[in-house]
Amino acid sequence: MRGLRALWLSSTIAAASLALPSRVATAFTLRVLAASELRIEPRLAADRSTLTLTVKLRDDRGAPLRNRTVRLDAPIEGTPRTITLTTGANGEAEHVVPLSRTQSRVEASAQYDGDGSTAPQRASISVNLDAPYVTVDVVPPATAIELSARAAPFVVVLRVGEVVSFPARDQGVELREGARLLASGVTDASGRAPLSVDGSAFATAGVHRVRAITLVRGERVEGPDHDVLVHTHTSLTMLRREGEEDGAGATLHGLLTTASGAPLPSAPVSIARDATTLAGAITDASGHFVVHLAPEALAEHGVSVRAVFQPTEPWLGASESAAVPLTPPAPPEIPVRWVLAPAVVAALALAAARARSRLRGVRAPEAPLAPREPRWDHVEHVAPSVTGGLRVRFVVVDRATASPVAEPMVRTKTDPVWRAAGEEPMAVQPARRVEFELGASGYAPRTVTGEFSRPGEYVVRVQLRTWREELFERARPWLRRNAKQGALPTLREALEQRAAKTPEALAFVGIIEEGCYAPEAPGVREVERAQELAPVMEPPPTLARD
Repeated sequence: MRGLRALWLSSTIAAASLALPSRVATAFTLRVLAASELRIEPRLAADRSTLTLTVKLRDDRGAPLRNRTVRLDAPIEGTPRTITLTTGANGEAEHVVPLSRTQSRVEASAQYDGDGSTAPQRASISVNLDAPYVTVDVVPPATAIELSARAAPFVVVLRVGEVVSFPARDQGVELREGARLLASGVTDASGRAPLSVDGSAFATAGVHRVRAITLVRGERVEGPDHDVLVHTHTSLTMLRREGEEDGAGATLHGLLTTASGAPLPSAPVSIARDATTLAGAITDASGHFVVHLAPEALAEHGVSVRAVFQPTEPWLGASESAAVPLTPPAPPEIPVRWVLAPAVVAALALAAARARSRLRGVRAPEAPLAPREPRWDHVEHVAPSVTGGLRVRFVVVDRATASPVAEPMVRTKTDPVWRAAGEEPMAVQPARRVEFELGASGYAPRTVTGEFSRPGEYVVRVQLRTWREELFERARPWLRRNAKQGALPTLREALEQRAAKTPEALAFVGIIEEGCYAPEAPGVREVERAQELAPVMEPPPTLARD
């Protein structure tokens, strides 16, 4: 579970370095410091004349942190003093505290300020010199606990110091979350007490902090906090309400809940047709959402849509609704001979009209082109120009919700300065092909190349992904290959299906988890690093046999 502490307790923001203006770029990059673990272990001399304090410094994977400076506040002859220690090759440093005969307790604390790669940490300890030194700790499950699970294994470990006058066997221990008792048990001869905790004991999915507790001769001894991830599956349903059509469009109602039926409020839900996202919504306090689809979504026969929930929290599972039909299937095919007859007659009539026009010296008017529906990521000529100039207007929306993006910015290769892409058209030097780069605060930039063969006014329509979506797209192909019954697995579930969990595969999953699920959004560095590691998740090539 050390990886959870790295994920949820040690994320810090560094300065951004994108080429966008400062007001846009400062929200793009994220730097994550690995968690550190600092412990103080005392050892009482047999004659009770000294107490040796061993400071142990580890990273989130348990590897020793060498040559790090730690400040130790410990008493010397009864007076508190600060000692500076440097950890050795094993990540440890020692300090010997002389004891007086009348001294019954030693209070000590250690402070590690961190560095460019590991987070700061602090530890404290209180040693009762009139009783043997006893520590208690808990080993949580190696994977997330399902909220509906009946038995999640925990192990409480009790250790006794070198002055052995206290038995490790038959010692009562408890596992608590805050003041709430989760489980209790009794240690065996080795000081271990296996405990079983129902997932429902945690009440809600999320990150929970637990610690082990015991009593030593009436004195309460507590272990360090440990983070436990409690996971739950989700259920997504959607239907079309008849009689609620908005014009020629459609109205969809849906509900998002956990596996136990509890509603999920403020959750993003998208409406998808195959791989295309049509709209998005946010669930209300009761887990419900309503989506209105424009008439364009119903222009074809056989259209079906589904609701999709892709969680941003690791304790929630992804889910999809069943397909909801919006339009009936296409009518039966008409025999070809029925279609050809009127088509041939129309063609002959048009040819005769053009022949008459040529004889009269008058050019036949061209049939007007049917208006073309706007598409996203598309450049469209919308108006001719009287002066021969070239003007471009930008429409920038969020890819998941289709809502307008606030304060979009634009630049070109010939003019690398970022400018506001507002409602007013932008004058552009005439050129057959122009490449635009669109961006906004919190979104990954996107490049669109357009052809401007005629002067006039153009509309460039672009949809942007948030940095979280851009990062998750690097994992989506891999997750789809591991999907079962159409539902995407979580990153860890897909990782468990790999035959070899290489360091590169673990690093790839770690980057996606950090960027998609940590409180702060990722940036270009995380996306580029995930792109570099993505090939390691591809299945190995197979050799064809004759």
